[in-house]
Amino acid sequence: MIARRLGAAAILALLAGCVTHETGPSSGIATASPGYKPNVKTDEAGIWLTADKAEAELRDSANRVRDPAINALVSDMVCTLAAEYCGDLRPYVVRLPHFNATASPNGSISIWSGLLIRARTESELAAVIGHEITHYARRHSLARIRNMRENTDLAAVLSLLGATTGVAQVAELPHLMAVGNIQAFSRDNERESDEDGFNRLVKAGYEPSAAADVWKRILDLRKAKHEFEYESYEDRTVRLFVASHPPTEEREKSLRELAEKAAKPTKPPPDRLREALTAVRLDFLLDEVKLGQFRESKALFELLLKDDPLPGQIYYALGELYRKRAKDDDELVAMSYFHQACEAAGAPPEAFRMVGTIRWRRGETEQAKEYFRRYLNAAPNAGDRALITHYLGS
Repeated sequence: MIARRLGAAAILALLAGCVTHETGPSSGIATASPGYKPNVKTDEAGIWLTADKAEAELRDSANRVRDPAINALVSDMVCTLAAEYCGDLRPYVVRLPHFNATASPNGSISIWSGLLIRARTESELAAVIGHEITHYARRHSLARIRNMRENTDLAAVLSLLGATTGVAQVAELPHLMAVGNIQAFSRDNERESDEDGFNRLVKAGYEPSAAADVWKRILDLRKAKHEFEYESYEDRTVRLFVASHPPTEEREKSLRELAEKAAKPTKPPPDRLREALTAVRLDFLLDEVKLGQFRESKALFELLLKDDPLPGQIYYALGELYRKRAKDDDELVAMSYFHQACEAAGAPPEAFRMVGTIRWRRGETEQAKEYFRRYLNAAPNAGDRALITHYLGS
């Protein structure tokens, strides 16, 4: 996880002392114009400088996803949704297995991998991105930071400055949750972002109902403890997002009503998300497994299975979830999921290898060899081909 800390002394210097504020009508802060840069004598310029330093760290971070397909898609979506702000925004895909996206005051936007595996369509992802673009354009983070500086301690401000760039000190989940609570925008800010983000969504030709569908998905995840009867279920991977963007049935209803009034796309909305995720989606799913939150991850995977076009990857992730927990009969349950993965669309080659490995360990040699052969057929250039060939020759 990204864990670099910004220099506290530098940020203190930027925020302390006598500075002036640029203000405008309505909420007190004017909407940014395309190409906007803050006056160097204002506190906003200091905030941008801090954000620029954090963005530089993100640009070189190991957590940054560099796969060309998903980056090309996200860049195209941001530019299309942002319209006049296209040249001001710089999107980054970040490998963090939590449901979140953030827009920095300086124009960097972070799309987290946990969001990418939870979005069912490109339109749903566009709804979240459009919402974040509005936070940027309306300078909501600046308003929030100023309010925090006047009403709370500096430590909270320091955390927020990192969080808004997507490079918060996220080594530990409790810190993520704290930042989420700090970063919560006002109801007016959220209403603005919902409405303007929705307008951007529709103007770009996406499915109008996607914005409401995103909130329904979040609410479904929060209610999963009842559906799956997990007494202690608590979806911590969603809590960061809901802390700063509180979802309610009323909010979903408002977006649903906007969708009903909006004109449907004249042609089918684009849906390039699944194809763009081809090379990285399984890694993102397995990052969820590595969180070590068995009940939360199982609930998520079972929700995804309801409408996922490539269930083989989900079944494999479920198998890994049980295999890594390694309690009681977990190996048998894991093998069952690996079997289902092998026969489903999108089956990863690793599913065949896992069935073969478990059966070999159980003394079921011939069955194991069958799956080892299927593994090599699916992955002829596998790095462990020599080892698997050795098993087949035994």
